[in-house]
Amino acid sequence: RNALPEGAFFNMAELFPENSTDPRYVQRQMERFEPVLALKVTAPGEQVGLNGAISKGERAFAIQVRAADFLQTGDRVDIYWTGSVGGVDGEMTRLIEKRLKIISLDRNGKSKSNNGEIQNRTVTVAVDPEQVGRLVQAQATGNLVMSLVGTNDETEVGKIDVTTAGLLGIVAAPVAEKVAPVEE
Repeated sequence: RNALPEGAFFNMAELFPENSTDPRYVQRQMERFEPVLALKVTAPGEQVGLNGAISKGERAFAIQVRAADFLQTGDRVDIYWTGSVGGVDGEMTRLIEKRLKIISLDRNGKSKSNNGEIQNRTVTVAVDPEQVGRLVQAQATGNLVMSLVGTNDETEVGKIDVTTAGLLGIVAAPVAEKVAPVEE
């Protein structure tokens, strides 16, 4: 007993309490004769996988986005959209979603890059159904980029729109009004 790691179950009554009829699920692979540890099984009735990561009314939504490799499950991110908009010269960037919780992300290429490099990846976030619609539209019409929100950062961010002209400080030249010649 002294040599077993913290969180080890020593008997069936601890693992399966009498007052609970809810099942437990295995979260991590276990080997034969390995002690059962609390970190390898769910609490009674707790869901495993993405179902356990989303709350009532939320959806797990995977988006293809340019994101830094330092993002982790559990982080909160803002999502920016860049694309063309009628009436705007060049492209426009807009903050479209704030403080979304990352519930899963791909690790493809992670071993090749671990210095904050920006790369294309799939990130799964927890969102409501309306946000799903906005994100689907955003993916179909432009590029998405994520920005990490700091831990415990509750700063309210207003509307953010950046155009190419605004970014570069380009001011449209005033259009001269045509004046009809005066007849004498």
